[in-house]
Amino acid sequence: MSKAVIAMMAAGTAMQALGAYQQGQNAKRLNNYNAAIQERNAELARQDNELRKKELKRKYRQLTGSQKVAFAKAGVELSFDVDEESAVLFEEDMMMLQYNLDKTVSGFQIESDKSRFMGKIAAQEGKARAVSTLLTGGSKTYKTGTDLGVFS
Repeated sequence: MSKAVIAMMAAGTAMQALGAYQQGQNAKRLNNYNAAIQERNAELARQDNELRKKELKRKYRQLTGSQKVAFAKAGVELSFDVDEESAVLFEEDMMMLQYNLDKTVSGFQIESDKSRFMGKIAAQEGKARAVSTLLTGGSKTYKTGTDLGVFS
């Protein structure tokens, strides 16, 4: 009977250790999945930014075309100031789009890096809990076995 108790204690310790290890691995997988989502969000932001840039370029071409037609109808030949101002505003808008993209992508990358780091920590924590469980449970099992005379 006492050998059965020791065997059950050892098996229980092993199961607890395995559970702690698996919990850490599952947390790591979850954090890696979250990191992948953040990286995908960054890619979607890049794609969205490209579409916004194309739309801005299209609107700029329409605006400059409309301005040229309006100046031609009015008989104005020198529209350099207006052309230059439009070009400057266009460049500022393009730079703002890039700035917003960089800021957004940076945020997603930080979150992705944080998730991966937290996953590594969770895996290490799971391993540490598993080792601790094995040591503590093994010690208790040995003490109980010694007290019951199983190991003598």
